[in-house]
Amino acid sequence: MLYDYAATTAFELSVAEADVVTVVEGEDDAGWCKVSTRDGRVGLVPASYLQLDGAAEEQEIGRASCRERVY
Repeated sequence: MLYDYAATTAFELSVAEADVVTVVEGEDDAGWCKVSTRDGRVGLVPASYLQLDGAAEEQEIGRASCRERVY
């Protein structure tokens, strides 16, 4: 994660800068991705807050293709 994010609804997920998450559903039309944390929490975060890891950067990244990549 590039930034801290504080959830404002029950569907969103609070995360800290530098947390490692896995995208489980790609970016939607509103700019959100569903992610899971290493401790099993799941929720939505702004896609613009995600930073690709080195392995994912080597692959072609499209709007829907971020599914199941680690950020």
